[in-house]
Order: sequence, then C-alpha cells, then structure tokens
Amino acid sequence: LHWTNSGATPYDMYQNIMDGAIAQPIGKSSQAGNFGRFKNAEATAALKEYANATTDAARTKALNTLQKIFVEQAPMIPTAAAPIGAEFSTKNWIGWPSEANPYAPPQHTQRTALEIVLNLKPSTK
Repeated sequence: LHWTNSGATPYDMYQNIMDGAIAQPIGKSSQAGNFGRFKNAEATAALKEYANATTDAARTKALNTLQKIFVEQAPMIPTAAAPIGAEFSTKNWIGWPSEANPYAPPQHTQRTALEIVLNLKPSTK
C-alpha cells in the first residue's frame, strides 16, 4: 500500500513513485518516497526536467514522458482514488488556494494546512 504526494500537478504523484534519485536499496527504508524502489533513468531525468522547467511546454513534455512510462511499466497499480477537495468561504477570510493561485492543496488535513492558515487575511466584506 502506498500513498503519494499530493499537489497541484501530477508531478507530485510521479515524483513520489518514480524518482530513482530517492530509491533506497532493499533493507534500507525510505522516508522520501519511491517505496517500490522503481528505477528508470528516463523517468528520473523527466522528473528533473519538470522540476527545472521554465515553460509550460517543457513541463508538459516531461509529464507526457512520465505518463507514458507509468502506463507502460506500471511502477504502482492504483487501487483507489482519494480526491482532495475542499470548500471554503471568503465571508470572513481571504487568501484560500484557488485555481488562480494554487499554492497548496486546499484540504485542511494535508500537511500544507499551516501554509494555508498563514496565507489567510481577514475579509473586508
């Protein structure tokens, strides 16, 4: 059983599953992810390319590579989806994550909850 990173893009999931740079040898635990010890030089390179990309085109190219590898080599078999959703009101507070400003997953149970709270400001409505 394996949970993945949650984030605003598929990169977060792929990085946690397919990054050979964080893979550990059998017998050594990994705190960073890649618990299946998946190693593929092309996937690791695409993750690095995405992380260093400065254009949407470069990010899209890297994600396309990662998706192809994921589908063809199945480093993990998803068994369930747990979409992260959230509701909020701007009646009293503004600064919530949004489509225009997706700085963090909006769900309050994620590890970015403190980041969200620190971004909130009193509403002037």
